[in-house]
Amino acid sequence: MRRLSLAVLFGFIAISAYIFIASIRFLPLSYKAGFISSPVDSIKRISFPELKGTCFNPSLIKLENGYLLTFRWDEPDRCLKNLAKSARWSAKTIHVCVVELTNDFTPINTPEVLSFTDQFGKEILDPADMRIIQVEGKIIGIFNTTVPSQNDETIVRLFSTELRKDPVSSKYQAFDCKKLNYENSKYAIEKNWTPFVFENELYLVYEISPHTIIKPDLKTGLCRLIDESAISDEWRYGALRGGTPAIKSDNSYLSFFHSVLPAARMSHHQSYYYLMGCYTFSSAAPFKIQSMTTLPIIHKDLYSLRFNHRKILYPSGIVENHKQYVVACGENDEHIVFVTVDKEKLLKELKEIRT
Repeated sequence: MRRLSLAVLFGFIAISAYIFIASIRFLPLSYKAGFISSPVDSIKRISFPELKGTCFNPSLIKLENGYLLTFRWDEPDRCLKNLAKSARWSAKTIHVCVVELTNDFTPINTPEVLSFTDQFGKEILDPADMRIIQVEGKIIGIFNTTVPSQNDETIVRLFSTELRKDPVSSKYQAFDCKKLNYENSKYAIEKNWTPFVFENELYLVYEISPHTIIKPDLKTGLCRLIDESAISDEWRYGALRGGTPAIKSDNSYLSFFHSVLPAARMSHHQSYYYLMGCYTFSSAAPFKIQSMTTLPIIHKDLYSLRFNHRKILYPSGIVENHKQYVVACGENDEHIVFVTVDKEKLLKELKEIRT
């Protein structure tokens, strides 16, 4: 009888500990307390005080010396003082900015604001959340924006563009903007497609589950289906969404994704977490998923801002440096943060995925 009571007690403790660790509300505390290991070595935030507003959702690629960074800048409208307080959040203009960085991720110069026009010469307004990737020596950007609709429904679509640096002025410009059209599009709001390069050509992960691969024609914007495969659901923290470009690492493609999960309510706001994970897929067509982290990747200094209902970590850029991955993230829709992940520790966290 005593043994049974002890077994029940230990079982209760084990279940309670699991619930505590797995609960999204306590994940940051679990990492800080050492209940869960983290592959993150360090983080570094950068800011641009010369830009009034908020800078976040960065992407980056390696240059010959240093890095090229793009990021989203939400510029508050000058007429804010004439608006009701409740309306000020939406009173903004969205830009994509570009800046070069040193090898230690320090900005070299003042960020430039990119302008975009479509194939008809019309300006593309409020471009957001660009991912950049190198394809045969070209810098290709994938961004999203709201497009006109026949009713009041919000329609968001993705565009591709090429970034070029003027050899005389050293300024970056965007060329050949094309709206990307996928005939099997499922959503009114299309975002977070994951770009990767295979045999010197651009491909996109349309969504992670099912793992759907499409190939865009950058001359026309038309995207055709390459493969779609169901995967076992090993992630328990919200629907899987795209994040960083996928890079070739060892014998696989590797990308950091995000998901969104509601948490506790704070005041009149619904609190929620944007969580980061990582997955790999085959380096050969049809690009089947191979492995995935089953717990969010968190560091003790992330999700640290108090009294903020937005607990966001949004991975949108990645480079591999020796034995580390540097993941460029947007934090709380307010900051740019570089998260350095130890490669060996991360690989130990990846679990095989059945397809």
